[in-house]
Amino acid sequence: MIRILRSHQNNQIRNDCTNMFPDEDMDKLRKKMVSQSTDDKMIATAKKFIGNRCVSTAQVKALSGLFLNDESRYNLFSQF
Repeated sequence: MIRILRSHQNNQIRNDCTNMFPDEDMDKLRKKMVSQSTDDKMIATAKKFIGNRCVSTAQVKALSGLFLNDESRYNLFSQF
């Protein structure tokens, strides 16, 4: 399971993860996801690409915008 780091009250990101998914890789991941033929394949691509790295809530939110329906978004969220 992938770890999501949520912001604290003061909008500070927790720093207990030593292996964050870099923002620089988000464009690469998004391109790979949109090239997939189904939502399930998009989710599998994200899971494989992110691996055991931690993601921020902002990154998950950005990825969820690639899906056209709520069910697929919920399926993505359930992976985190």
